[in-house]
Amino acid sequence: LLIDPWQNGNPSWPAGLELDRADAILLTHGHGDHAGDAPGLAGRLSCPVVAHYELANWLGTQGVADAIGFNKGGCTSVAGVTVTLTNAVHSSTAPDGTPLGDPAGFVLEQDGMPTVYFSGDTAVHADMGLIGEIYRPQIAVLSIGDFYTMGPREAAHAVRLIGAPEVIGGHYGT
Repeated sequence: LLIDPWQNGNPSWPAGLELDRADAILLTHGHGDHAGDAPGLAGRLSCPVVAHYELANWLGTQGVADAIGFNKGGCTSVAGVTVTLTNAVHSSTAPDGTPLGDPAGFVLEQDGMPTVYFSGDTAVHADMGLIGEIYRPQIAVLSIGDFYTMGPREAAHAVRLIGAPEVIGGHYGT
């Protein structure tokens, strides 16, 4: 699964690295550094794109043949993984300024694997406590950029709310 893949223009993307396979692409919101490469990647890799309903509809206008759109609290199955859409507090617009619905996060569950919560770009919010209680993720990937997303103080509080024993920082250094 690729979550918010960003290659073009990403100063951290390893030079020469090409993706040759994906079972699915998951998008948390429509900003260019999250969804901008998705239409091209989905076509080249022949994989579905899973996103919030409005973002999935927009992806269809961008040539994505298999965009799975659903809403917060709902879940879908892709590549043997149950994907639940969760709340996030951020914005979501296309590179051309088109509003693309609410931003989101994901809970990923698969038999025999640890449950993963991917916050997407977000501020800390009270629903993180519910995500921790309901899904009990073993791994949380939390944004901690402190300009476009929550900063260290807020991320530390998010860690307490979620309760995952393993935490990975995302969207760092922005």
